Amino acid sequence: MHLRRALLLFALVLGLTALATSIAPGPRSGAPSVPAPPPQPGGTTTTALTPPGVPTVSFVAPAKRRTPVRPVRVGEHVIVVVTSAGVGQVSIPALGRTASVQPQTPATFDLLVPAVGRYEVLFAPSIGDQIVAIGTLFVRG
Repeated sequence: MHLRRALLLFALVLGLTALATSIAPGPRSGAPSVPAPPPQPGGTTTTALTPPGVPTVSFVAPAKRRTPVRPVRVGEHVIVVVTSAGVGQVSIPALGRTASVQPQTPATFDLLVPAVGRYEVLFAPSIGDQIVAIGTLFVRG
């Protein structure tokens, strides 16, 4: 007898939940969200996703020809963005930074630039074991 009452109560709760869900208004759609454009390879830019005044340094993996060198200053706050047509892992070994990259998801590094020097940016595709240099951060004083 108690089992029947419990099952009846359970069915009643499920039915009321379904009714409430069908009557309730859908989520409000304000202004349509526009995705941010992908970073342009080959330079320093600022996107809507970065705070004002924070430059974005972009690289493309794998590098087409020669690996680009991007100059930055010591102590500068920069966002390093690496886009790729394939899946893999991007690293800046001298800074101890690693991130994964996919065609629709760039690897992003939020950096406070350390000491003067050259910091290689490397790409390791998920298929194969060849690691290639895709650029260099050139830190000057």
